[in-house]
Amino acid sequence: MRLAYLQEALTEPITEELRKRGWEATPSNNPGADIVRRKADIALGPALDYARHLGLVDYALVPEFAVITEGIAGLMRIAFSPGRESLSSIAVRKATDASTIISGIILIEKHGIEPNVVEVEEEADLKVMLEAADGALLSGDQAIASLAYHDMALDMTDEWEDITDAPLPYMLAWGREGEVPDESIAELLEARDHMTLTFPDRIARPEQPEGLRRVYEAYLTGNIRFSLTKEEAHEILTPLFHYPFYHGVIEDIPAIKFLDDKPEQSPLTNQGEII
Repeated sequence: MRLAYLQEALTEPITEELRKRGWEATPSNNPGADIVRRKADIALGPALDYARHLGLVDYALVPEFAVITEGIAGLMRIAFSPGRESLSSIAVRKATDASTIISGIILIEKHGIEPNVVEVEEEADLKVMLEAADGALLSGDQAIASLAYHDMALDMTDEWEDITDAPLPYMLAWGREGEVPDESIAELLEARDHMTLTFPDRIARPEQPEGLRRVYEAYLTGNIRFSLTKEEAHEILTPLFHYPFYHGVIEDIPAIKFLDDKPEQSPLTNQGEII
């Protein structure tokens, strides 16, 4: 199987395990587009991106797999300098990133502000970002690294919950309907389980950022989890798609369906025979 994925500290261990199983796992800035272009069979990327390619192909979610955040998760935060009293401008790495869009909606809905977005270079550090704007949006590895040295920040998961009373989906996995076998879904879930089991070993390595220990603590307390059951999917994913739709960010609200869903059987038939 071919997996296109957003490369981060939380996804790399999963892809390493999948490569051992013969998968072709390729880092991508736009995994969803790789599904459309048939460069990948499964995408692992920002949850909002699941809604960005509607109508181009029929795709569905990998069941039981997601990165879901609650409370102070540390994976998406707006950092600011001590004493800062306003957020009239926000430094971001890319204005169209899912994290930028979600954070912008949160600031409008909860705080009634719509700050100017200032794009900075991808390699810009927090100091440079805070020199360019009142606040700095950090997501993924940049957010994790900042946990060790910068406490002044709004955690976007915590802010999202204040608005929606629901957890914030951080990442989802999806693929083309009818083209991802059950065996591949099982292998992806097994790779996820391997990642969570080896989490303590990874954070013990000296090369790992100190902030990753904070993320592990968030995982232990349930503020970060790597699963999404079908029973809770609608409740958690509906706000994620409805708010961007109402703000004009996405053109339609995607159907919440899964790769292993079975076609509904007609009440007039039983195994293809008329009752």
